[in-house]
Amino acid sequence: TARTPRTASANKIGKSACQTLYHSSNLSRSLDIPLNTQITINFREIDVDPKEIGELFSKLRRERFGKWASRPNKGKKKFTQSYVYTFENGTKTRECLSIDREDHNIHVNWLVYIPPKRLHEFECIIWDWVVKLFGDAKSAKAIHIQPITDLKRLVGCTMKGAQQGNLDIYASGQKHYPQGYIPWRRTGTSRNLGPTNRRRLD
Repeated sequence: TARTPRTASANKIGKSACQTLYHSSNLSRSLDIPLNTQITINFREIDVDPKEIGELFSKLRRERFGKWASRPNKGKKKFTQSYVYTFENGTKTRECLSIDREDHNIHVNWLVYIPPKRLHEFECIIWDWVVKLFGDAKSAKAIHIQPITDLKRLVGCTMKGAQQGNLDIYASGQKHYPQGYIPWRRTGTSRNLGPTNRRRLD
């Protein structure tokens, strides 16, 4: 299950979302489930209706990743799904203000915890999940997976669409870069990394 912080608008990350993202790295470590894998899904490289991306990504987390984590094949250990994600719509040089099929560059940065012994399995199965849920991949650029070596810096980078004042508080040193139009929830976390659980553990 997942908690999705509210955002101030469809074009930026709000203050409450920044707070949740900021605390997620320390909380994941304290729970001994450090976010260790970054998955970037580039939906421009997938044959999918952009208007359906938000709902389909929810299904990916809930119906694929969640079940895979909690109901492993025989001989594998289950684990608690833990993640944060942020959607962006743009390139290094421009933000996209549309989700039209030919004029978007929607991608999601998904930071997750994967037990090392199940990482290879995940790297293989996520392609199957994405193709079955979203559509055929147009290229190998559709999904990029890499280890996380500096979680605090990376979480700060995922906030770059926030107002500079919030970045100065929650992602020191990170500059604001417009991240385009996203009509669904732009950022979220698994419940165990959300503010309710953080307050309970304080």
